[in-house]
Amino acid sequence: MISLKMNDTTKLNIFDILIILAIVFQDAGNFGILPLNFFQLVMILILCLFGIKMIIDKKLVIPYRVLVLIAYVVFITLINIHDFESIKSVGYYGIHMVAIALYLMYTDNRAKLCKVLYYSASILTIYGILQEFGYILGISAIYDPTVWGFYRFIPIPLFQGTIRIWSLYSEPAHLAGILCIGILIGLLGIEDKSHEFDFTNKIITFLMFVVIMAGVSATAYVGLVVTLITWLLISDIGRKYKAYAVAGFVGLFGAVFIIFRDIFYSIVVYRIAGLISEYNIVGNGTTFAIISNFRVALLKMKELGIFGTGMDSNRIWYYDYVDRIYGADAIYMNADDAASVFTRVFSEFGIIGFILLAALIVYMIIKGVKNKDKFLMIMVALFIIEGMRDGTYVNVVLSIPFAYFIGLIAL
Repeated sequence: MISLKMNDTTKLNIFDILIILAIVFQDAGNFGILPLNFFQLVMILILCLFGIKMIIDKKLVIPYRVLVLIAYVVFITLINIHDFESIKSVGYYGIHMVAIALYLMYTDNRAKLCKVLYYSASILTIYGILQEFGYILGISAIYDPTVWGFYRFIPIPLFQGTIRIWSLYSEPAHLAGILCIGILIGLLGIEDKSHEFDFTNKIITFLMFVVIMAGVSATAYVGLVVTLITWLLISDIGRKYKAYAVAGFVGLFGAVFIIFRDIFYSIVVYRIAGLISEYNIVGNGTTFAIISNFRVALLKMKELGIFGTGMDSNRIWYYDYVDRIYGADAIYMNADDAASVFTRVFSEFGIIGFILLAALIVYMIIKGVKNKDKFLMIMVALFIIEGMRDGTYVNVVLSIPFAYFIGLIAL
């Protein structure tokens, strides 16, 4: 099943396997023994291997549009630089994005990229199911990844001796993007007549849905809605079957919330409703992380200008601004990643950066819907779902669609 040939269009090569490892273990940490996080070492390895190949192939072209974007990011960061960590962040993000860009450039195979994403989601799903059974049976070596050196895992009881499923990620919300896209690819595989998605499996796809529901994450549930909307936009099946699918989705969601009322109150009442209605401060941590970082970004823009304060600067300004907004006893949450890539871009690159990002996403949606481009819409959905609750620039799941977008506009 694994091939070392870069031009093989059906089998996974060593670079595909490395990307799968990077996705699956991107929240693993350094296992307490490595100099960098495991997935960071994988990305550096990818860059080195592709760099050698690029030199051999004499293939190095950087379109001017990409140069303009890079120049803006570097310039805004350098004129606002505050510490060495910011410089390191710019450097490593450059390494990370070049590795992703080279992978996409040399792979240039949409079906294989879908396979890579689906297999990554499948591995995380299978472990998530094992994790739940391990907790029920009291086997910590199965349900607790910290036993194997993962940097954080806190089992949160759900009901009747079960826990929320986090799989190998740091929290269910971070797991949402890859699993929702796994479900989207699986749905496309069910209806596909061209055998482009023959690698999907109905049972595994259903288990992805089970793991998302058992994660009890508002982000994941919103992600499922984004997944459904995306599938409706690009699916080839008739309107009648789409209506049946929507009815089934709504009915299944409703049944879960009726049977498990604690989930309903946790997600709908305390999180989603709290996010909408309580702008000042809320009791739920996820909601407060989103709102507090947004308010910091908004105040920064008013006081420091519309161009932002540069890459990795949200963590520098966050604490002082939160104290000013909420008082000296305020809690701090997600200073490093601003709880969302959209908020982080707004905070670090100002309204200009946010408008550019929003315009990019809107352009990709219009292009994808107009051309019935399934793969492009998969990338759009992946970026939106993952970016809603994770602003980590070196997130592999977030970087793949972003690099793909940049590649499209650079052509």
